[in-house]
Amino acid sequence: MFLQTAFPHIVYFRKIAKITKSYLNLSVQKNQSFFTLA
Repeated sequence: MFLQTAFPHIVYFRKIAKITKSYLNLSVQKNQSFFTLA
């Protein structure tokens, strides 16, 4: 019973972590290009 309720939350958390990681990578790349231009 516990696994049935916990498993979707784990998948959801991993999805959020992946999205935030890719977003952070994008923002870092933008900042680096901005600093090289400036």
